[in-house]
Amino acid sequence: MAEVLNKRSTPWRPTGKILGLALVGLVAPRFVAETLAAHDHSHSLERNQQLRESTDERREEAFQELVLVTARRLRLLRRQLLTSFAWLGSSILVAWVVGLLWHPSNADFKLLAILAVFVFAWATLGRLGWAGQSIKGNTAPERLDLRLFWCLYWVGMFMTTLAIQ
Repeated sequence: MAEVLNKRSTPWRPTGKILGLALVGLVAPRFVAETLAAHDHSHSLERNQQLRESTDERREEAFQELVLVTARRLRLLRRQLLTSFAWLGSSILVAWVVGLLWHPSNADFKLLAILAVFVFAWATLGRLGWAGQSIKGNTAPERLDLRLFWCLYWVGMFMTTLAIQ
């Protein structure tokens, strides 16, 4: 624990080592959560005067909470990455099957490529700068926005796969 406390006094920098540990955390969050939390905690101490001036017990409590939150966030990120991989993989698989059944012309390939770029751009630009976001991000319009975003990316990957077959 003393080693972690000493690490917390060093300034927060997203170095290659920290990012590498975060990658390891995708596989084994419990093994690196404390180290990552220590770096994040030092950053919090730098920018949060109230936490910096609190008691040692309160800072330790905040650190322990951050360790748990860090491990949970790593697990959530891992699940999100695997879900997105499976989601896009399914679009590739469906496009491959469609490509076996349908033999498009060269003009169709070009149109599919243009439409795929359009769908990807639409999905991406639709997410940038949207003013309707709440703090928690869990309103019905936000959930719909997220689902539309995922569906547009699925369609874009589907069209891209068809275009390059």
